[in-house]
Amino acid sequence: MTVPPQQEIHLFTNTAFCADCGRGLHFKKNRKGYVCGNYNKHGIKACSEHFIKEKQLAEIILEDIRSITAKLNLDDVMGFIAKKANKVTNSTKKRLVKIEKDIADLNNDKVRLTKLLAQSSIKIEDYRLTIDDIDNKLNILVTEKYELEKSNSVSKDTTATDIAKIKKELSYFLQFNELTTEMLHRLVDRIEIKKDGSPRIFYRFSNELL
Repeated sequence: MTVPPQQEIHLFTNTAFCADCGRGLHFKKNRKGYVCGNYNKHGIKACSEHFIKEKQLAEIILEDIRSITAKLNLDDVMGFIAKKANKVTNSTKKRLVKIEKDIADLNNDKVRLTKLLAQSSIKIEDYRLTIDDIDNKLNILVTEKYELEKSNSVSKDTTATDIAKIKKELSYFLQFNELTTEMLHRLVDRIEIKKDGSPRIFYRFSNELL
């Protein structure tokens, strides 16, 4: 059995795609660039080539990253991240208050049902079915409460560390003179090459920071 040769991995493999058909771009060694995978396999009937040179694409992305970073006020970025973390914390607190209320209501329902049973105002079968249903709801709420309290505690401890890490990472990438694999995969989520060969770049960091 013949083992097919392993495909060579280039800088933009699995990151650059055709903007029209969505197929991944194929690297053409003789042209030092990429073409649409559909075009490369099936010709003009499937799609157009969407050609771009690897060096040109790398330079465009590097310059774009530098431009974005230069425009960013790092203190504003950190402020945004802290604000977002606080928003999540406040949302968690509201949910915890609601869970506490729901747990108290369900426990009150159990007390009420027990009184009805003692007064023979409810059948034992109905009592057991209703109690089982309440207990299931209580278990779900208690589990959610535990997870929220746990995540809330972790977020408070890690927010400051995360902010410092992001600030350090952005400053680190400013030192690069060429686009590296590390930089590409840390900052860029996806690249789409249009018919005219120009790129549309989707970054991993939030558009709200741009």
